[in-house]
Amino acid sequence: MLTMFLFTRRLLLTLILFSVISSAFAQVIQLETENEFISIHNLTKEKYGVDPLLLNGIYYENPYYNAEGHPFLGDGNFHIGYIIFRNKRYDGISMKYDIYNQQMIIKQKQNKPMVMNLLAGEFVSEFSINDKYFEKIVFEDSGPAFYQVLTEEKDIICYYFWDKKRYKEHDEGERVTFIFSESKYKSYLLIDGKLLRFRNNRSFVKLFPDKVKSQIRNYLRSNSIKLSEADDPTMKELMHFCQIALNKSKL
Repeated sequence: MLTMFLFTRRLLLTLILFSVISSAFAQVIQLETENEFISIHNLTKEKYGVDPLLLNGIYYENPYYNAEGHPFLGDGNFHIGYIIFRNKRYDGISMKYDIYNQQMIIKQKQNKPMVMNLLAGEFVSEFSINDKYFEKIVFEDSGPAFYQVLTEEKDIICYYFWDKKRYKEHDEGERVTFIFSESKYKSYLLIDGKLLRFRNNRSFVKLFPDKVKSQIRNYLRSNSIKLSEADDPTMKELMHFCQIALNKSKL
């Protein structure tokens, strides 16, 4: 009996010890697996940047390195903004907008150095840069294009379409130099589903119903607003006033 008792006790102790060792070993394997996964993830992020999907574009080399001026919006430098690419939003992206070619160029780290990529335009639906918000829109009788959205009031939306002109200049050796104009935009209002262009105060007021024309004209005069020179905040305040005037005219 004593021998059987001692054998049973030793067997139980052995099973308990084996269970403890197995549990500890499993935890070590799990920890090593997690550490390995984290290590692989960090290496991938370090190598490919924010998201490898954004690196699927074309490697960008500036074809206008010797041009006078540049084809980009603003000062031509990279600025931080967000972009929606293939229906996914990416924040904190270093980018610039080529308004002459309607293209987005982004800058990311790849294998340490910075690389520039030209994103496939058909997969870019919207972006924001330099506090300007752009959407790709298709209007009647026009193909898809990026428009800056100034305001989205209930009954009226104000859009800008940015553009630049490019000219060629030949020197005595027949070498070609490109010259880019300053950035310019065309101004539009979307009213009742129709995209209507305006160029100045007079053409702007004409786009509205007769009931509110005098109110809008007086607002422009009293605030000394010249639409060909108005900045974005001024336009936003103007559009808000126009919406209020339209609301009151319907009462």
